[in-house]
Amino acid sequence: MNPVMEAPAAAPQAIRRVIRATVGGFPQYRQTVQSLPPPEQQNIERLAALIVQSYARGARPIHQVSLIGHADRDARRGRAFEDQISRERASQVQRALAYAVTRRGGAIATHIRWQVEAAGASQPLVRAPTSELERARNRRVDIFLTNAPVYARRGSLLIRASGAALEATTLPSPRPCCLLAPSVSPSPFSSTDNFAEPGKLGTHRAADEVSGLIYSGKAGFVDLGHLRDLIDTTKFVCDQIIAAAGKPTTIRTMHGEARILTTVPSTDWRQLAMDICYDDSFAYEILTYTAMYPGGHNSSFSPEDLPSNYMGTATAIEAVKAGGNFNAAATAKIDSLIKDLNGQTIAETLKSFNRINNRWVSYSGFNSILNDRYLKRRNFNLLPWQTGHASDTARPSWYGSGMGSTAKSYSYTHTAGRSIPKADWPKELATIRADAASVYGSDYDKP
Repeated sequence: MNPVMEAPAAAPQAIRRVIRATVGGFPQYRQTVQSLPPPEQQNIERLAALIVQSYARGARPIHQVSLIGHADRDARRGRAFEDQISRERASQVQRALAYAVTRRGGAIATHIRWQVEAAGASQPLVRAPTSELERARNRRVDIFLTNAPVYARRGSLLIRASGAALEATTLPSPRPCCLLAPSVSPSPFSSTDNFAEPGKLGTHRAADEVSGLIYSGKAGFVDLGHLRDLIDTTKFVCDQIIAAAGKPTTIRTMHGEARILTTVPSTDWRQLAMDICYDDSFAYEILTYTAMYPGGHNSSFSPEDLPSNYMGTATAIEAVKAGGNFNAAATAKIDSLIKDLNGQTIAETLKSFNRINNRWVSYSGFNSILNDRYLKRRNFNLLPWQTGHASDTARPSWYGSGMGSTAKSYSYTHTAGRSIPKADWPKELATIRADAASVYGSDYDKP
């Protein structure tokens, strides 16, 4: 498999660059990912590294991965069988690649649009094979990784953002989220590389930026990845509301869009941005409940997710109020927030985690987070769960203030992956709750 750059292809609103690669090495019929030859496993790892690196660079993250499975001609079994086998091959490679991306980059896999297609035997590399080796060349999976420039929405047009305007007009690429675990990489159980140390969190959106989990006595576990993403999203949405002077318009978000239905007074613009962004994050939790890979189902509605999302929106508004360079202000406000919440050291965060292990989660090392039943408790609102740690005290008086007060001013629809209008949330949640109760028991939504 040798990735090659193809000539750029024109698209209505963007210039796409497509990286094409092929995974082969399949036997005549079914092939499991686990039994792919080592060179092909290595090729999948190289592709995963390429995808994760595109998000680290941030300028042109790979947002779509298309996998097309192929089979060799089988006159005895027929076209339906060829189509079935080619789809199975593409699905198997998709799972392997998503797993490799998740292992390297956490939730990056959830921000990618995965497309699996079956070409059957309709596109052979060797049209008249005379040997098994030639037939094997037709048994393959073609993989297309697509990235695109960053765009900002102005009115009804998508305009490429660049230069000094980038901070104010574009939404930065999402960070890997942090599963509720001491470590999300292959390492001993004693490892705490997924925990962060207060006062050593680096600069927001700089090379030394730190993500991970911190336990706080006033607000439970804080996921810094979620916190930072919501800070950026809220700033992005706030800028759009200000540009529209609070008048009816369409607002782009991280995972969908909101429509302002009536003119909103300037005194409510910041609260409107917070409400929209919290809704955007809530819909993402709904989407990932059915995503069966690490960072999907086993992270959906994790106890720390929605509280961290809410605190991200609140921190963004404080940074906006501070003025000046937004990232510098966000850095200061994050440090202030963690201090205000009584953020704990890595050692104390581990103690807090140990209090909920085998109750909220079932952690026994890296492999355990790959299990779809890893996360056993689900938190469906912004109120934090505490663990009974010695630092636990009442949450701050400002926590949750005003949330939802602008809800009648806008509508929201999640669009990434599938459409989830806010009006459908009760039905979506009823389905999720019923499934969680049957799988995890009646305490699935309790600390």
